[in-house]
Amino acid sequence: MRNRLSGEDVTKKLDDEEVAEFILSEERTVLSKQRTALAFIQTGLAAIGVGLVVVKFWTDDVFRGVGGILIALGFYEIARSYNKLSEYNKRLERVKRFVKNSKWGKVEYGSKIEK
Repeated sequence: MRNRLSGEDVTKKLDDEEVAEFILSEERTVLSKQRTALAFIQTGLAAIGVGLVVVKFWTDDVFRGVGGILIALGFYEIARSYNKLSEYNKRLERVKRFVKNSKWGKVEYGSKIEK
């Protein structure tokens, strides 16, 4: 790859430490996004619960409408978060496949790495 202004070659070969740092940062990012998606699923379940309580214990039509909206929003949030969670799981599997096919995948946990 060449710098557009100077024309010099700016391609850099990553050393093992930089590749390992990238893999770990990618895995850390995916895991944090998974945790966020699970929190949104929890929020959706709470909205469904509140909506059911409102529908059950209030007889006014306005409250029943609000309860129905809360239930619908809860199901929508759960479905949306589940789709994102499955996307993040696929991304994490790609990272795991990359590590498994690299030289780091051949090292067992707890074993010493020979230099």
